[in-house]
Amino acid sequence: MDFRAGVIASGRQWYRRVAADPDSLAAHPDVVQAANVRDRTAVLFYEDVNYAASGAFERITGDAYAFYEAWRGFRGG
Repeated sequence: MDFRAGVIASGRQWYRRVAADPDSLAAHPDVVQAANVRDRTAVLFYEDVNYAASGAFERITGDAYAFYEAWRGFRGG
């Protein structure tokens, strides 16, 4: 999930490119750089992107839980 968020955070062009051809990820600058270092665990893992919608909702409403309540309502549960 965090890897997907990292690809999304890389921008529309990279997202579309990787969705169409996953092997094209090998040319991504972060992946190329990671190939040259020992610690490759954090390449394109961007957890914060997963919470962008809830963070924005909280900033607008002032309620940290409003997003999750609205999401449950939207999903019918």
